[in-house]
Amino acid sequence: MRRLLLIPIVLLLLLAGAMVLSGSATEKRADFSFINRGDINTLDLNRMSYLQDFRLTYGIREGLYELDAKTFRPIPAGAIRFDLSDDKKVWTFHLRKDCKWSNGDPVTAADYVFSWRRMLEDPGEYTYLYHYMRNSEAYEKSYARGEPIDFSTVGMQALDDLTLRVSLENPVPYLLELMAFPPFYPRHERSMAKFRVFADTDVMDTFQRYLDAAQQVTSAGAPEEAAKRFAVEVKAKSPLNPTAVAKWLDAAKGFDAARKTQAELLDALAVFATLDPLAGVKTHIEQTTAIEDDAPPDALAPLVPTEKLKRMLAGRFVRHAFNKAYTLPPDVVTNGPFVLRRWDFKRRLLLEKSEHYWDKDHVKSKSVEMIVAETPQSQLLMYETGHVDWQSDVDGEQAAELKAKGRRDLRVSLAFGTAFLTLLCSPKLPVSLGGAANPLADVRVRQALAMSIEKTFIVKNLTRMDELPARTYLPPDGTLPQFSWMPGPYDPAGRRPYRFEDLQKSLKAEDGLTGPGPGLPYNIERARKLLAEAGYPDGRGFPSLPILYNSNNPARRDICQVLKNQWKQALNIDIEIREVEAKIFSQNVSNKEYAIATVAWYGDYPDISTFTDKYVSTSLQNDSGWVNLKYDDLCAQATREADEHKRIGLLSEAENLIDTEMPIIPLYHYVNVSLSRDNVHGVDPNPRSITVFKNVWVDREAR
Repeated sequence: MRRLLLIPIVLLLLLAGAMVLSGSATEKRADFSFINRGDINTLDLNRMSYLQDFRLTYGIREGLYELDAKTFRPIPAGAIRFDLSDDKKVWTFHLRKDCKWSNGDPVTAADYVFSWRRMLEDPGEYTYLYHYMRNSEAYEKSYARGEPIDFSTVGMQALDDLTLRVSLENPVPYLLELMAFPPFYPRHERSMAKFRVFADTDVMDTFQRYLDAAQQVTSAGAPEEAAKRFAVEVKAKSPLNPTAVAKWLDAAKGFDAARKTQAELLDALAVFATLDPLAGVKTHIEQTTAIEDDAPPDALAPLVPTEKLKRMLAGRFVRHAFNKAYTLPPDVVTNGPFVLRRWDFKRRLLLEKSEHYWDKDHVKSKSVEMIVAETPQSQLLMYETGHVDWQSDVDGEQAAELKAKGRRDLRVSLAFGTAFLTLLCSPKLPVSLGGAANPLADVRVRQALAMSIEKTFIVKNLTRMDELPARTYLPPDGTLPQFSWMPGPYDPAGRRPYRFEDLQKSLKAEDGLTGPGPGLPYNIERARKLLAEAGYPDGRGFPSLPILYNSNNPARRDICQVLKNQWKQALNIDIEIREVEAKIFSQNVSNKEYAIATVAWYGDYPDISTFTDKYVSTSLQNDSGWVNLKYDDLCAQATREADEHKRIGLLSEAENLIDTEMPIIPLYHYVNVSLSRDNVHGVDPNPRSITVFKNVWVDREAR
C-alpha cells in the first residue's frame, strides 16, 4: 500500500493548496469549502451527465421542485403547487411570484419552456426524459430534419408568466422527481442570446451583414435616397425596393441580435425577408447543422438560402446552439441559492449567496468554494490540513486505510449506484481498434466473461469498504423498496422474486455469488462451455481486446489488473489494460470507441426507470450499443402502464434482461464514502449522494 502522506510533498501541497484556496493573499476563506467527486466537465444543462456536475448545479440552479435536505424527496421550489387532471396526464404548475434570476429578472413559465425546448432542439443525454411529454419526440425529430412541427402541439406551454402546463403522453408517477432534476431547470434566454451559434450561416451571416449596414445608414431624406445609400452599403447587385428598405431600416434601428430572444429575432427576419436579400445566393451545405448518422436527414441542407428563410419563417424557428460560455462567470445568470462568482479552471469555483433568491433567509452559508485537487493524495491532504471542510468522495484505498484506523469522521452509506464493465455489443469493433468482427456481440461471450469474475475478491481485497458484490445492475440499497428482482436463469423453478432485503442478505453470504440469485452466478465451468460454444474453446482465437480505465481512478486500474488475471486463468484469454485521461475516457465511452471499459451508474431520481432507460436502444446514454427489441418493448409498455404494480413488474423483467444478456457486467454496488468533521452540517452521506447546498454550514466555534 502506498503511504498517504509524505513530508516533502506535504510542504509543496500546503503551499499549492493555500494558493488554490485563496487566489490571493488577502482573499477571505469561504464559509464552506469542499472537494468534489472530480473536476467539473460542464455546467451546460444539455451536456451534463456526471455526478460532480449535477452536484454543483444543485447549488446554483433550481427547478419547479427541489430536494428535501433530509428525505431527498421533491418539495416545492420554483412552483408552489400543481393541479393534476383526472387521467393524470396534465400537470398545471403554479409558479412562485418571488422567484428571481441572479440579475433580478423574474423567473417566468416562459423560461422553463425556453430551456426545455432547447433540450429538444439541441439534444443531450437526458433529452429522452422529455419524450414523456406530448409530441416532444416528434418535435425533436422534425426539428432535426429542418421541418419542425408546430411547437404549440408539444406538451409544454406557458399559459401566463406564472402558470406552466405539462401534458404527457402517458401518466408519469415520478414527474415531480424529474422536475427536481437539473435537465428540467429553467434558463434565462436573454442573457444567453449573445452566445448563440447559428446553424444556417448562409442565411444568418447575410442577415447580420444587412443588420450592420442598416445601422450605418440613416433613414433621413426621401425613401429612394435612403434605399440607394443602403444598396451601396450592402453592395446590392440590383436596385432595392425603397418601401422595403424603409421598413428594414426602422426595424434594424438599435436592434442587437445578441440580446434578442428567438421570437424577436424571427420578427426581424420577417422584415429582412421583404428585401429578398438572398436571391441568387448559393447554399453552403457543409455549413448547416451537423446531423448524426442515425438522425433524420436535414431537409434544409439542399435548399437555396431564400427557401431556407421561407421555411424558417413559416415554422417560426432559427436553428442554433449555445456556446458553453453561457455557463461561465461573469455572464452566467442562474436562479439558485448561490451565484457562480468565479471559475478558475483546474483550481476552484466560488459560489456566493444570491441576494435575489426567494428563500435566501434559509441559505445557511454566504459562500461556498469547490477546490480542484487532481490526485487522491492532494485531496486527502487538503482535508487533513483543514483547507476544506468536506471531501465528498474518498479514494478507495485511502478509505479502507482510514476505516482500519477507526476514523470517526469517515462517513459511509449504501449507495444508489453500481460499478460495472460496459461491453461494446455492436457487430464490429470501432475503426480505432481495427474494425474487425466483435466477439462481444455474441451474448455467450459476454456471459462467459461475467461468470468467470470472482467479484468477492474485488470487494475484499481492493475496495475493502464492505461493498456488496453485484449480480444485478440495480443496487439493493433500499431506495426502491417496492422493486423485486426476478430469479436468475440457474435458479430453481418456482423461486420467488428477490426483495432488496433478501438480496442484501444473500450477497453477504459465502455462496452469495455461486448459489441462487438474480442474474448470473460465478461459475467458471459454465463460462468455459459458453466461450467454447461461441467458437473460442480454451480461449483459442479470442482477440486481445483492450479494457479502458480513467487515469484519475487508481481503484479501476487495480480492478483491471485483477480482471486480466482472472480471465487469463479461467478462460485463457488475454486483454490489454489501457489508461486514458478522464475526459478522453468519457468521450471514448460515449462515442463507443472502446471494447471493454470500467464505468458506473448512479440513479438520478428514485425510480427504476433511471436505470432501465439508459439501455433503451435509442438512448444516447446506451454506451454499449446493445439492441434488444424485447427490452425496448418492455420499457415502452412500462411508460404506458397506469397501474404502478404492473409498471414495476415490466421494468423488473427488463432489468432481468440486462442482468442475463450482459451488455454490462455488474461488479459491485457502491457505498458512498466521504470525510467531514462533526462541526460540518448538511453533508451526511445518502444513497443518491445528493447535497443540498442551501442547508450546508460549518460551526467554526465547535471545532
